[in-house]
Amino acid sequence: MNSERVREEKGRLRRLLLERRDATSAEYADIAAGRILRRLLSCREFSEAIAVGAYHPIGSEVPTHGIMSEVISGGKELYLPRVTDDAAMEFCRVRDVSELERGRVYSQIMEPAGPCAEAPPRGLDMVIVPSIAASADGCRLGYGRGYYDRYLERCRGAATTICTILFEKQVTKRVPADPHDARVDMIITEKKTRYVDGRRERAARAR
Repeated sequence: MNSERVREEKGRLRRLLLERRDATSAEYADIAAGRILRRLLSCREFSEAIAVGAYHPIGSEVPTHGIMSEVISGGKELYLPRVTDDAAMEFCRVRDVSELERGRVYSQIMEPAGPCAEAPPRGLDMVIVPSIAASADGCRLGYGRGYYDRYLERCRGAATTICTILFEKQVTKRVPADPHDARVDMIITEKKTRYVDGRRERAARAR
């Protein structure tokens, strides 16, 4: 499939899944976020991680305030993304979510404020990324700007676990992908934890 056809299919799927996600009630989103948090906390990949990358939610994305709070209160290092220009993104250390400010490139996104430490040279142990859709084979559909694809490409070959969290209704059988699209290692929804690319299934169900 040529890149133009992939782009068209991504656009159609993005519109469909965004509409589906936007229809999620605030009450259900909070319930789902709690279940996702419990599933995440039960994962060995998270419990063993020291440096964790996450994101501050926008729009109808899965709320991550509980995750960010658990990372900080659990003695781990929290890193959030900051867009530096039209093509680049970096993860910076956040010690308190009150340190966030509106982004310089995208004002609707809350980002680390002022000078702050970038991700450690060894890389992040886990990166939790937002998605519009994901398939069981680890293909992820983002917003189409490529920030995460470019950043996550740098994580390949490192011991970084790439995890996406989303509502179960955003998991689809297939996500059209280009060769440069980054794949995820784990998919966590309010109903299930999925491991990708032959990773051993673990008993990560919330009690």
